[in-house]
Amino acid sequence: MDTIIPKPLIDQISAGNVILFLGAGASFDALSDLHKLVPRGQELSDLIAEKFLDETYYGQPLQVISELAISETSLREVQEFIYEIFIQFKPNSQHKLITNFRWRSIYTTNYDFLIEDSFRENISSVQQLNPIIQNTNEKEIITDPETTLPYFKLHGCLSEINNADLPLILTPDQYINHSKNRDRLFKHFLEDAKNYTIIFVGYSLADLDIRTYLNQIYTELGDNRARSYLVVPKLRDAEIRMWQSRKITPILSNLKEFMDKLVELIPDKDRNNVHFENAVSPLFSLFTPINIGIKPTDSLILSLKLDYELIGSYMISLNTNPKEFYKGYSYQWDPIIDELDVLRKDLNLILSEVFLNENHDSENQNFYLVEGFAGSGKSIFAKRLFFNAAINHNKLCFYLKEDGVLNYESVYEIYTLLKLRVFILVDNIHKSDIAIKNILEKARKDKIPLTIVGTERTNIWNTDCKALYPYLTRNFKITYLDSREIKDLLVLLELHDSLNNLKTKTQSEKERAFEETAGKELLVALYEATEGKPFETIILDEYNNISDPIAQSLYLTVCIFSRLGTYARAGLISRMHDINFEDFREKFFKPLEFIVFDERNYRINDYVYKTRHPRIAEIIFEHILLNPQNRYDEYIRIISELNIDYDSDRSLFLSITNAQNLIDTLPDAELVRNIYDLSEKYNSNEAKLLQQRAIYEFKSSGGDIYLAERFIKKANELEPKNAIILHTQAEIFLAKAKLAKNEIEAFKYLNTSKEICENIIKNFPPNIYPYHTIVKVLTFRLQLVLEKEDEDTASIERLVKEVEKFIQRGNDRFPNHDYLIEAESRFQELLNDSPNALKLLEKAFSINKSSPYLAIRLSNLYDREGIDVSKSIDTIQEALKGKPGDRDLNYQMANFLIKQNELNFDNILYYLKRSFTMGDSRYIPKFWYARYLYVTGEVKLAKEMFEELKKAKVDPKIKGMAQGYWLKDDGEVRDFQGQLKTVLATFAYIKRDIEGDMIFLSRYDEDVNFNWSEIKPSDRFTFNIAFSYYGPIAKFTNKI
Repeated sequence: MDTIIPKPLIDQISAGNVILFLGAGASFDALSDLHKLVPRGQELSDLIAEKFLDETYYGQPLQVISELAISETSLREVQEFIYEIFIQFKPNSQHKLITNFRWRSIYTTNYDFLIEDSFRENISSVQQLNPIIQNTNEKEIITDPETTLPYFKLHGCLSEINNADLPLILTPDQYINHSKNRDRLFKHFLEDAKNYTIIFVGYSLADLDIRTYLNQIYTELGDNRARSYLVVPKLRDAEIRMWQSRKITPILSNLKEFMDKLVELIPDKDRNNVHFENAVSPLFSLFTPINIGIKPTDSLILSLKLDYELIGSYMISLNTNPKEFYKGYSYQWDPIIDELDVLRKDLNLILSEVFLNENHDSENQNFYLVEGFAGSGKSIFAKRLFFNAAINHNKLCFYLKEDGVLNYESVYEIYTLLKLRVFILVDNIHKSDIAIKNILEKARKDKIPLTIVGTERTNIWNTDCKALYPYLTRNFKITYLDSREIKDLLVLLELHDSLNNLKTKTQSEKERAFEETAGKELLVALYEATEGKPFETIILDEYNNISDPIAQSLYLTVCIFSRLGTYARAGLISRMHDINFEDFREKFFKPLEFIVFDERNYRINDYVYKTRHPRIAEIIFEHILLNPQNRYDEYIRIISELNIDYDSDRSLFLSITNAQNLIDTLPDAELVRNIYDLSEKYNSNEAKLLQQRAIYEFKSSGGDIYLAERFIKKANELEPKNAIILHTQAEIFLAKAKLAKNEIEAFKYLNTSKEICENIIKNFPPNIYPYHTIVKVLTFRLQLVLEKEDEDTASIERLVKEVEKFIQRGNDRFPNHDYLIEAESRFQELLNDSPNALKLLEKAFSINKSSPYLAIRLSNLYDREGIDVSKSIDTIQEALKGKPGDRDLNYQMANFLIKQNELNFDNILYYLKRSFTMGDSRYIPKFWYARYLYVTGEVKLAKEMFEELKKAKVDPKIKGMAQGYWLKDDGEVRDFQGQLKTVLATFAYIKRDIEGDMIFLSRYDEDVNFNWSEIKPSDRFTFNIAFSYYGPIAKFTNKI
């Protein structure tokens, strides 16, 4: 009988949208040199019984026989036997024909290599097979969306028979017991089954495999899924009706006949309808390689498809509705190409500084930040900046795609090919902070000219991006709209019919509507000015006016994702809401128009849903989910469906389970613990999850410090070389010490905490946290000693010296850091509040006058007590007699001399110069030395010192902090005059009268008393001079 394949299935196969699910029967006709057939389930059971048991066990189920055989021998021996059985089989013609078509994915319960061998032999196949045997991440599943074919081997593979963590699953029942490390493979299948057609081949009703999986599909998804097909040689009428009742259409055929018919019905030209633009051609069409004959590597081609978008004139608009943009949604580059954005006043100045700076001809690396609050327009501004640089100035500009990976190898190859400075725009840099740090370091080492511009919300930059602080070249802050920008925006809104309530107003009324929103972010201003209501009211009215409860629920879910910084995959939404992508387009597009948007994501080969803006998502979350129980229910529902093989799901998983997020959103500790219990069920070996659980237990009001210790111990076992986890562990031991019942127990925990921190300092890259914790540990230990009735002078001396040592070491590496300032302040308060501290320190110093640490702390205590500064100076001088070269003592002496008489230049400079050595990291003494050189007229030497300080890997806020004002002889701040010489977007230079030196002026100084856009070269100013790590800076500047 001729094989009949329905036309809809032919169309779906031609489009590459079909999933192939292969069972044992699909391997049945495989070739063997021994002319044997592939054993079916019972045949395999009998072969195992024959090998490891005896003939009395023939006929028993495979699960029983395999378990007995393993018990009698070992798992490895049984699996090696199975390997020898199946390895002899080779693919037949029907297996090879599979490689001539494009499939969405292939799933199988088989262990053999028939499909792998078929693709290996067909070098002209349109896809590259990628076997997936265990849980992994999305980038390992789909390495290239154009060519990768994921091949999920649900029951294991012959390639892993010696891996005890991935045993072969001989029956579906065993899947439950052996699902560790591959439980998420079935989640992939359920998502695919919801949205794509499946062809089951090689199964019958008698197969427990197919019945188990179909029952789960039916239970989980019901009828709201794509129709599937079963290729089977024969069925009776009742069986056909049964399959059809489950939305599965039988095709009476075997695999060979089915594949032969596909070849007949689908010509070659219709088998590869998926086309991706050659990612390298725009690069070579816009820029000429140094070596015309050079060929880019496959890795670069792939990276330009998935990671980096080349910005240039070849980009075309997808004609996004402008109304979507003015409601806060920005799709790719459409708003820039279609010129929907207002050209901000600082654009050309910043473009000149970032892209046209003459220093960019050198081999340096720059990292700029565009910062602003949520909804301020920073991402659009940065895109316009890059677009104009690429189009108008022919700069080599790239944009890191949303799911792109910032990899150095591609940057290196691009530079090698073109020998041009590479500019990369990275949105939301907190997601790529470590990658940015690494790429800048590598580029510096290899002398690759590279500029990275990042965007980030101001609050996120201040808290979550500290790894990037030392690399920041300059930051640009998005300002509120001025009058010219408001007028330009009104022109655009009118042009694109987006004025809404302003449509009937006069021009002055329109302008006034925006002026009344002054001080608010651009997104808020747009809504409030055009709608005439408060921003939150507008957003909540939109939500409440969605009449369809399913659409409303979908919107809320997408908002939860967006609030936490990611998108919602269509596959995930289809499972959570029983809405596949076609349903969304047909049923929910209108109710959610301008509210929820869909995009195609080629990295995961799926559609994703987004809200207009995270700010809007935050409002929906906070006002709709007011009840903690409702928030808990949503979190539980989402976590249950996540597949953390996908980066977006993993990001959401870690965001939901972030300790601070749960402390902020759920007051009930038991609800939080339930969330963590469920999370561990789905991801039991996630060290970050366990660390966050530990943080929750020791930071929340309802936490349990002993649970915290248990969870951080488990996290440490999973990742023993993770410095962040180690530091959390140290903090937990410090917390336990404060709750200890006695001194012995407290000292034990304090010692453990300190040892962990010393290990971090010794074996990991520098960071402030272990120094901060050690100072807290030693301060608490000192507190316990001071509270004792017996005066333990030796212990107090030792502890004071140790605290001082770690404060100094921390300050050397992280000068003026808030954490150390806070810890030192608490230490000093402890000494100030202890009536015996001064007496005990004096006694200790009289015994050991050469101790720098004792001398420094005792002199500070004199200073805090208001005792004459000469007493402090005498103390340091005594210590210097024993250790004249000690840098800490010399710096302390300089400090007290400054307090005594700021104009005692010679002595101050003498001690400051002895406070550091060139090339070391003692930046604070170097700064003051450079400052005093400058005010005493040694400007050349001072500039050399400031040049070194500019390169210091220090928090840019510390480097830019104004301190050390230039004073007159009477101690008052000195006034200067000068003429403006250079004006850029964020700074300018004033040429000081008489001396003619250039004084830096920052636009962002709070004491700037003029409109930056109105100043120009030749303007004259009065100003004071302070100093930063960059040199002299103008303060309290006024136009003359």
